[in-house]
Amino acid sequence: MVYYRFKGCGRRDMEMKKGYWAAALLVVLSVLVWTHTRKAPVAAPGFVKVPGSGVQIKLEGLGRQYTVRSGQDPASIPPGRYQVKEIQLVSGAYSLQGYGLDSELVVEEGKTVELNPGPPLAIKTDVSTKGSEVSIGYQLVGRLGEEYDPAAQKNGASMAAPAIKILGEKGKVLESGTFKFG
Repeated sequence: MVYYRFKGCGRRDMEMKKGYWAAALLVVLSVLVWTHTRKAPVAAPGFVKVPGSGVQIKLEGLGRQYTVRSGQDPASIPPGRYQVKEIQLVSGAYSLQGYGLDSELVVEEGKTVELNPGPPLAIKTDVSTKGSEVSIGYQLVGRLGEEYDPAAQKNGASMAAPAIKILGEKGKVLESGTFKFG
């Protein structure tokens, strides 16, 4: 055994002091092991509800993706901040892909957040002319300001671009054509 001598301390005093130091060290190590091995308490979930029907939303946050569908009970997800990565509107065999919802969705513990994108969709047009050529563009915009790809899908395949006819005052077709996506 190794003994340390201090002025005014006998061998027996040192052995007692070493015992106290050993006990204190054991307590400190036990506390450290306990704090590093115990599990953090799990927060109660929050909820996301999508009212209506035919809407599917993909949220991304906390390193994971979550899918929330309308017409179901609110989805239970961990509290945190999420981005809406994709919105899909489905009606029978037809679907539209949505994007452009830049706002952050904050889910709080024990609370329900309602996210209501989709119809009614507004059609916003952009008309420009260059010489005798007229360009008509359009966007489909949902109630939260999200945009939808105008190329609708039927059974998972893109549909043909919509046709347009320009009629004169008497109903005569002046011009006709189809939109081009992109």
